[in-house]
Amino acid sequence: HLKNPNQQNLEQFPSGVELPPDVCHVDERNEVLQLKNEVLTRRLRVLGERHPDTISAMENVAATLQDMQNFGYSLELIKHAFELRREILGEDHVKTLQTMLELVSALRQMRRLDAALEFGRQCVSINAKVFGSAHPNTLAAMEELSCVLNDMHRFDEAAELRFKLLALRQQLAGEETLDTSIAMLELSETLAMLGREEEADALLDRASQLDWINN
Repeated sequence: HLKNPNQQNLEQFPSGVELPPDVCHVDERNEVLQLKNEVLTRRLRVLGERHPDTISAMENVAATLQDMQNFGYSLELIKHAFELRREILGEDHVKTLQTMLELVSALRQMRRLDAALEFGRQCVSINAKVFGSAHPNTLAAMEELSCVLNDMHRFDEAAELRFKLLALRQQLAGEETLDTSIAMLELSETLAMLGREEEADALLDRASQLDWINN
């Protein structure tokens, strides 16, 4: 089973999903949220919470709530969806790993950085084991982990990871891609925080040129 060294960071959220009756009042004008919540409610009633379609509906509601800056309830749904995916599919299933990455992002948004770091490291490690170090899923996990490290002001570790990520992006897709440009911008940000201004500026210039090419 997946090691969870930060269980105490998650246990404060309910283990079951109980939809609050006023969830749509987060923004009554948001018809998308209302529709997604109705779908989730129906699937919970008809299919049960362990059905794949119900879990997907949980994730859809969580994504919309996150877009609306309602990170607390979004994290609750993502955490529960992850636990269900892991229990039903196993820790190395692609769906479980995708939901795990969403959990890392949600934890980071809620500033639960210790938990985000532990799950982020596991997400990178398992993706690399299952898909390989150069797989898009692994690269996405690396990018999210680098953001966690950056938010924790662990800039040396973030820079090391972002150098690796940029090299892989360049190797797989070349220089003139949006992903490569983003990798350069993120590495430039971290290098600037480390006082490596010349390297940061050089990367920023390159990224700006690539962004112009892609637009």
